[in-house]
Amino acid sequence: MFNKKNWVAALVMLLLVALVSGCSPQGANSSPEITEDTLAVVNGKTIPISDYTNSFALVEKSYNDLYGDSIWTQDINGRTVKQIIKDEIVNTLVIEELIKSFVEETGFVVDEEKVTQTYQDFQDAIAEEAELKTFYADHNLDEVFFKEEIRTQMIAEEFRRLVTEDVRADETKLEELYNTYSIQVNASHILVEDEATANDVLEKINAGGDFAELAAEYSKDPGSAANGGNLGYFPRGVMVPEFEDIAFSLGVGEVSGIVESQFGYHIIEVEDIQTIRDIEDGGANEEEITYYKDLIVNNLSEDAYNAKLDELFASADIQKFVEKISE
Repeated sequence: MFNKKNWVAALVMLLLVALVSGCSPQGANSSPEITEDTLAVVNGKTIPISDYTNSFALVEKSYNDLYGDSIWTQDINGRTVKQIIKDEIVNTLVIEELIKSFVEETGFVVDEEKVTQTYQDFQDAIAEEAELKTFYADHNLDEVFFKEEIRTQMIAEEFRRLVTEDVRADETKLEELYNTYSIQVNASHILVEDEATANDVLEKINAGGDFAELAAEYSKDPGSAANGGNLGYFPRGVMVPEFEDIAFSLGVGEVSGIVESQFGYHIIEVEDIQTIRDIEDGGANEEEITYYKDLIVNNLSEDAYNAKLDELFASADIQKFVEKISE
């Protein structure tokens, strides 16, 4: 079922990951003319200020709808929200151009029929959104703009696909991770309300106290205290980040220091670690094994994506003229 609210939101958020570029068609080795409308030059290709203006218009509407127009002057670490968003949009426009050039060099061609169909789906989704359509018209956000935005998203998706393809091709590294990467741990914890008590309990553990007995005596977690603090096996993404980061960094039999979370103060002991090979040997079904293998690939792909962007930036000739953007 086509969800028009999700589609409109997706188009707005698109601007923060793959913004439309109206770059002029100079070659990478040419010397483009720097005009009053030039916001940046990336490897000889210009990004006009109008790209920023169109992009900011959509982001501004989204933020105003969510937070009100007072959001723009709020201070975050010495900078206003508007200054932060401005820099984010400019940087994203530069990233978009770097990605576009890289993907085009692979011979990738955007499917124009898919562009047309996607644009039509978008038009159908906002058919009854009179206020939104008026906003688009007032800001000259027309068919040309949105179709180019859709093309940009397709190029961004192809870039991610290429990165992931390279990750999957490194079978040696993947096999190593299938044998070593912790996908779930069996851990116990002792949860107390204050740091002083946590220090007292940790001292008892370090002095040779029994973890399970101390959990039964001190822990405020009713679900695990009666079981010696044991939480059973859990995968990544289940516990709060502070807890998960420590639990997945410990070896079998290791006890953490004091870990603070929104629930209080934890002391964690890891009792077992399982890899993909472990769950395979334990009889896990193919669906579960595939899920965890894909999880590893996705994590590697995110790292590879960022590394590829760093590589593109390092080899690029980039000029920015952010001062041309009016406050």
